[in-house]
Amino acid sequence: MNKYKDLYQANSAGFTLIELLTTITVFSLIISIGIPALSSMIHNYQERTTMLQLHSAIHLTRDYAITQQTFVAICPSKGEQCLPHWQTEELMIFTDPNKNGQLDNDEKLLKIIHININGYINARLSSRRQYLRYHPEGLSRPIFGRITLCPISQESYPPRQLIVNFVGRVRHNTPPRQSRDAEKILNENC
Repeated sequence: MNKYKDLYQANSAGFTLIELLTTITVFSLIISIGIPALSSMIHNYQERTTMLQLHSAIHLTRDYAITQQTFVAICPSKGEQCLPHWQTEELMIFTDPNKNGQLDNDEKLLKIIHININGYINARLSSRRQYLRYHPEGLSRPIFGRITLCPISQESYPPRQLIVNFVGRVRHNTPPRQSRDAEKILNENC
């Protein structure tokens, strides 16, 4: 009898083929459901990071203008040259006492900021300018407008916006998914 008991214990250490296949099937179902949700979540965080980087850069420009008591501008750039569009990963902050929106020889480059763009950026600023300029008092007049991050795909719907008002304050605007506001922003800006 002792011989049979030892034989039974030796055969019961492990999983049967059916148990192993059931476990693998359940695990693969969970993974197949979770990966698209994870991908969407990562994409959402990348878009939020882009908008926070833009927001921080605009705030830094305003802070420089106030602390240095001079006109300071921010523009999309390549090296030390302002670009006519926002499809770049560099923003340049510089003093702009002559108010022309370009870094000239007698002006000081304050900072070049690298941002991670995830999507298409469309800036609709007043007077069709592609830069923001702040007064020594921290005002952005006469330049104001919206900077929109347009989504690359429908899974990252809705678009995100930074709105710069007359006074130079910046706020976020992200309408709820599938709302009329989101569709309006997409149609007008993207």
